[in-house]
Amino acid sequence: MLVWDDHRFSIRTHTFQTIRQLSDLFSLKEADGFILGKPRRYIDKYVEHLTGQPYRNIFELGIFRGGSTVFLNEFFQPARLVAIDFMEKPAAQLDRYIAEHAAGQASAFYGVNQADSARLIAICESEFAGEPLDLVVDDASHYLEESRISFNTLFPRLKAGGRYVIEDWAWAHQPVEVADLKKPFAGKCSLANLVIEILLASVSHPELIDEVIVNDGFVVVRKGQASTPQEFDVGQLGYLLGNRIGGGDYFARFQ
Repeated sequence: MLVWDDHRFSIRTHTFQTIRQLSDLFSLKEADGFILGKPRRYIDKYVEHLTGQPYRNIFELGIFRGGSTVFLNEFFQPARLVAIDFMEKPAAQLDRYIAEHAAGQASAFYGVNQADSARLIAICESEFAGEPLDLVVDDASHYLEESRISFNTLFPRLKAGGRYVIEDWAWAHQPVEVADLKKPFAGKCSLANLVIEILLASVSHPELIDEVIVNDGFVVVRKGQASTPQEFDVGQLGYLLGNRIGGGDYFARFQ
């Protein structure tokens, strides 16, 4: 249960800080609690859309300062949680939490590229003992190609009814250019392309993707009962008037 105090909340003995603006990602102090790279409305939507069922095995892409990993572990209480990050420098606060509160339950892997499909598969096989995933949260690069590879790799490993969350998909679609996003996303294709591919796949293959919930901050994809094709590529499951489309950039003509 979350207990709120303005833009902070607690779960049992742990305090979490949400952000109000992007600069808070770096200005908030770890001494005041675990830092979530999410505003309060994201947490409210997590509670609304993801509660009501157990999540035994959770895979998180993107660690940053570690607060989201602790939140997922404390809120959902999984049997096993694995988090990866591209950065090689460990998140010290997260590592302390794991050592003190979640040894044997949670693990963090640093220096792992979310686009390294073979590494993701190897981590799944070694850390989840062959069990399917219940929840995947992609809060990593927010780049299209990297996120697309992660989805094509990990969505097939979800159990029926499992959820796949893609955060911050709408960074390219603000009404004004956001200065803090200009440098890291320069020349990158919109992540909304992946969201469109998933929506189209849910139309052509509703037995595989049986629900897609779209918020301004993240997308929740629920896996259906059908088995995933061996060579799964969500970009190849969308159609326009009988013609297969996907795998490219729907917004290229506007650039």
